[in-house]
Amino acid sequence: MKKPMLLIPLSRQKSRGDQILNAQLFKQQGFAHVIEEEELTPENFLLEMQKLHMDEDLLVENMTLAEPPKTASEMAKLVVAHSKARYIKK
Repeated sequence: MKKPMLLIPLSRQKSRGDQILNAQLFKQQGFAHVIEEEELTPENFLLEMQKLHMDEDLLVENMTLAEPPKTASEMAKLVVAHSKARYIKK
């Protein structure tokens, strides 16, 4: 569908953290913007929606140029690679 996304994952206190990891994966690939649940205010939401609108063409282009994984195994490798990169940076 290639629609720009504003993702608001549940916090680690309310989830296992998988929503945060998935949201960051989409952000790192240039497919979405993310607001952490703890930072969500009406003002931040409006600001991020404005940024999303301004970045719409870039986000759609990034999604269009991305090669989707073809198998479940490829998807798992992608998730593991991004997870390792995330933990190495810290």
